[in-house]
Amino acid sequence: MKEKIPFTSGLERNEALLVLLWLPMHIWLLPMLLQALAPGLDTGSINLLYFAISVLFLALVSRRFLRRDFDPLCDRPGRVLGEVVLSYLILMGCNLIAGVLLYFLLPETSNPNNAAIAMTVTEQNYPKMRAAIVLLAPIAEELLFRAGVFGVMRHRSRVAAYVVSVLLFGLLHVWQYVAVDPRYWVYLLQYIAPGILLARVYERCNTIWASMALHAVINFNALNAMMVLQEMEEMLRAQGML
Repeated sequence: MKEKIPFTSGLERNEALLVLLWLPMHIWLLPMLLQALAPGLDTGSINLLYFAISVLFLALVSRRFLRRDFDPLCDRPGRVLGEVVLSYLILMGCNLIAGVLLYFLLPETSNPNNAAIAMTVTEQNYPKMRAAIVLLAPIAEELLFRAGVFGVMRHRSRVAAYVVSVLLFGLLHVWQYVAVDPRYWVYLLQYIAPGILLARVYERCNTIWASMALHAVINFNALNAMMVLQEMEEMLRAQGML
């Protein structure tokens, strides 16, 4: 039986305040500002700039926290690796269940966030999207939703920390699409399992670097899967099968 690690990770008061103040900026204001101020940029460049700005601000204000949380990673690298691998395997099973459920609920639609990313990912802007989604997004979103929302609330109410952080994490990925079609709210279901597992890894390993690693693995494999599907679709079209 694995030794239970006490959860001592957490932002200091000033760090937490700045991180949480950035949350609405990251979710709502920054995307709108970039669209307005940089209309000539391609989508890949806008995504890269969006996450780069958030990472720069968040890493700056939480640099001491990141340094403090690096020690538990160095102390138990095997434990962190095991938790990341186990959580990813659990997520694969949860994704399969969620995918089947959503197929019956909305058989003629697909996750709008995934569809938007798939439309954006081309051979030309793939390096930009990979840098944004695999490297920068995990840092920004883990500092916001796990270190910020979950970490602050966890020391007061563990249940509330899970519920609020998971809901806000799901909201980040669907809010801009529900104005087009309110049925897209159902895709919150796909973000429940990753939201819980990312918080669980952070909690069980007592380091934000663990959830960042898991988040990067999730995004890396999802992005590669999109590229493979696109290549298969192009091949079938070339052969006249689509």
